[in-house]
Amino acid sequence: MRPDPAAAAAALALVPREAVQGTVTALGGLTVTLAGFGPLAAIGDRVRIDLPRAAPLLAEIAAFRDGMAEAIALGPLHGLSAGARAVLAPRPALSVSEAWLGRVLDPMGRP
Repeated sequence: MRPDPAAAAAALALVPREAVQGTVTALGGLTVTLAGFGPLAAIGDRVRIDLPRAAPLLAEIAAFRDGMAEAIALGPLHGLSAGARAVLAPRPALSVSEAWLGRVLDPMGRP
């Protein structure tokens, strides 16, 4: 019996993003190296990294190298260390309306 790639892709699509967890394995500048996401992560996906004594850090996956995801931190790295838990964040969605005309938003969609 041969594996069915289409069936495997369909099954992976059903996995809730918040259930996909990885681990910080290395830090360098603003780059965070993450293991454990496998084929469920993609360039541009955001991850939430749990910090021990601070609000979670958001990072955006920018590259893959040697089976690891390379993410760019979107905030301060204070308190982050190897072994920290990382979770795929829900994909952002904004409901644009005319009320937004003339408003300035940051990259996270906040006024």
